[in-house]
Amino acid sequence: MIPYETITTEERLILEFKEIELNDKPIFDEFFHDGIYHASEACFGTLFIWRGCYETSWVIAHGALIIKVTVNNFTFVMPAFGELVVIYRKCWLN
Repeated sequence: MIPYETITTEERLILEFKEIELNDKPIFDEFFHDGIYHASEACFGTLFIWRGCYETSWVIAHGALIIKVTVNNFTFVMPAFGELVVIYRKCWLN
């Protein structure tokens, strides 16, 4: 991983999302297995099947998987997935 201090301000602000593809499944599985997720949003199959309807795209930034979707012309990102996210949640819950 690249140290945060060495990343330029422009690189910190611009995320290049890509459309979800079938061959992305191993990447998603790696992130989804880091924590206990019960929602269908944490299931690659669901995201892949509905990708056309919700314009699903994704990016990995700062060690987290970020998923962006569009519903009724409203675009938003889901809560991030990843090891650091799990650690933050455990600290917050304790």
